[in-house]
Amino acid sequence: MIKITSAEVTRWQGSQHPTTSLITRMMEKEGMRAYAWNGTPNKQFPTTSNNFHRILYIVSGSVEVNLPDENHRYTLKTGDRLIAPAGIRYSLIVGPQGAECLEAAVKRI
Repeated sequence: MIKITSAEVTRWQGSQHPTTSLITRMMEKEGMRAYAWNGTPNKQFPTTSNNFHRILYIVSGSVEVNLPDENHRYTLKTGDRLIAPAGIRYSLIVGPQGAECLEAAVKRI
């Protein structure tokens, strides 16, 4: 389980190009079970929150993340990771080229 209180964005630092299999292995090493989804260009997901921590990796493309309660907006690109803690409000907008993403839900503590 992960204990976090505010959103965290981690930019890709790996020496290898991020791929679905590489990111999936990284997530599995952290005890997460990844599932994949593809976002069509400019698709908007309304503001929501969850009762679990949401971990989101961008495999390709980009996703804009809006965190209205923190007054932050991030553009996630290939390899970047977002941790959206339970209870935080966020919305997503898929970039103009679409996006392939890996995601996991982690129980809060």
